[in-house]
Amino acid sequence: MKTTNEIKKWLKENLGVTAKGNTSATKSQWQTFYVPCDRLPNPHVLQYSLPEFPVEFRRLCLRTIYGDKFEIHPLACAGNVGRYSIAMVPSQWETVMATWESARGEHPVA
Repeated sequence: MKTTNEIKKWLKENLGVTAKGNTSATKSQWQTFYVPCDRLPNPHVLQYSLPEFPVEFRRLCLRTIYGDKFEIHPLACAGNVGRYSIAMVPSQWETVMATWESARGEHPVA
């Protein structure tokens, strides 16, 4: 299992995404990473100046979680995979990272 810091570093180096993250203390040890939003005077408005997780990466996460038969929405957001937040178990993170690296960052899924 990769540590939170290892995954944060990987996200920055391979995707250009600056994320914060944590690993839950539960049995499955969910690992969640998110892009922090900007601090604005109005707490009801979210604004992001940092880049979101790339669509191709989110699609790869969804295919890893749900399989190839899952129909992916054009925005590639579902369940624990969103534009600014992704949560998966360690084995899924390792699969996604290895697949992305083997494709050398070149859109591994259509």
